[in-house]
Amino acid sequence: MSAISLLGYSAEFYVYGSMLLFYGVVYVIAYPLAAVVFIPVFHRLDIKSAYEYLELRFSGTVRQLVSLLFCFKLGGFKAVVWTSTFQMAIIFVGFMFVIVDGVIKQGGWQSILSAAQTGNRFILDDMRFDPRVRHSFWSLVIGGTFTILSMLAADQLTIQRYLSFKDLRKAQTALLLNIPMCFVTLFFYCSSGLIMFATYRFCDPLLRKNITRYDQLLIYYVADQQKSMNGLLGLFASAIYGAGLSTLSSGYNAVSAVILEDIVKPLYHWKSHSVLVDTKAAVVTKMALSIFGMVGGPLLGVFCLGMFFSWTNAKGALVGLCVSVAFTFYVGFGAIFSGVRPVIMPVTALGCDCHTNDTLNCTAMYDNVSAIFQCDQTCGYTVINNDPGGITNLYRVSYQYYSLIGVVIAVFFGTLVSALTGFRKHNPVDRRLLVSFGYSGSKADSKDLLDYTGSDTLCIAEKVNTLYDFRKNREFIEKF
Repeated sequence: MSAISLLGYSAEFYVYGSMLLFYGVVYVIAYPLAAVVFIPVFHRLDIKSAYEYLELRFSGTVRQLVSLLFCFKLGGFKAVVWTSTFQMAIIFVGFMFVIVDGVIKQGGWQSILSAAQTGNRFILDDMRFDPRVRHSFWSLVIGGTFTILSMLAADQLTIQRYLSFKDLRKAQTALLLNIPMCFVTLFFYCSSGLIMFATYRFCDPLLRKNITRYDQLLIYYVADQQKSMNGLLGLFASAIYGAGLSTLSSGYNAVSAVILEDIVKPLYHWKSHSVLVDTKAAVVTKMALSIFGMVGGPLLGVFCLGMFFSWTNAKGALVGLCVSVAFTFYVGFGAIFSGVRPVIMPVTALGCDCHTNDTLNCTAMYDNVSAIFQCDQTCGYTVINNDPGGITNLYRVSYQYYSLIGVVIAVFFGTLVSALTGFRKHNPVDRRLLVSFGYSGSKADSKDLLDYTGSDTLCIAEKVNTLYDFRKNREFIEKF
């Protein structure tokens, strides 16, 4: 849980309603997939950087390009584990106080849910297939699954946590135990969002200019509604700073290792068999979902190319990555700079004095129109329709689909270019680099190399005890 999610998701429930609750379905799908499919590959390679896999599978160029896209890694891992645990405890306690106090002030959950239903905030039946719908069942379950997978299977910050366990079963168990905790945080986000809506449903703070963006709403709520409780504001401020520091400590720990392992060491050809104590990590990862889709989708696509498609080569991976990043960046940043915004649920200032005629602009993602809600003398709203049309229809695609789009494009162009450049004619792939449910090899096992050019399987019975030896043998085979 980061400061971004702590402040942002509560506002999402306030503004767009409760469809985000379907992320609970996403957690049940994505976490087991990551535990069963991706963790075993990373764990048996015993690597320090997640992107070392890409060098072993494709080339150093692919690895360095990916590292530039997501430049994080290593540090003092055990310290970060305990620091993050303490920070999460502060966050949970702070959130619990805010929710309990809010429920009491609103007269119980029945009153809160009634206000949410009246204000069209408690919605769980949006089944539209339209990809422009910000939060529908399909955009959340399908697009959200790939977004979460990009965090779990293609993110250095998360993969380091897997590598902190010596035993694969413990790593998988630890990941699966995140599912109930994700449900707890989802409950916190939804509860705080609906409580804030019940509080401000007749006097929206943004229309009143008490805040300038909805992601400031949670802080404003605590300062406005719970200032009478001594120490609560300070406790919640500690929770926000704890969330921010948790993310920062994770990032600082990660950046040093990716720079060292993926950029500096390859330049000087340092050997990798030196021992680092307590450097297989555990860190917390979280970025804004849209950014994770734009970057994480292409990264997940490259990892899928390497793990699922044995015939793909480095050229295919490079082209697939570049095309995927270019397209997701075009759609994502185009949506930002074009001014396209999803329409918010109805808000009003009828319950408070209206002192402004300023406008609240947004673009309707549902009805394909732009809407300007103007505060008139009676604090009501008039809607002015304006359909921009054209290329903005592409920009209206829900951010939940960015990761899925990135994966599909990377895999498609990666396999296409690999086919045009001869696949891997004389370049066998180490079996440990592929997803194989029937293979449980480790770094101490025999190195089984598979030749996918149609000839018989090549088996080299050679013990590989260090990553350095693994690289040396791979380079020798490629030259051979």
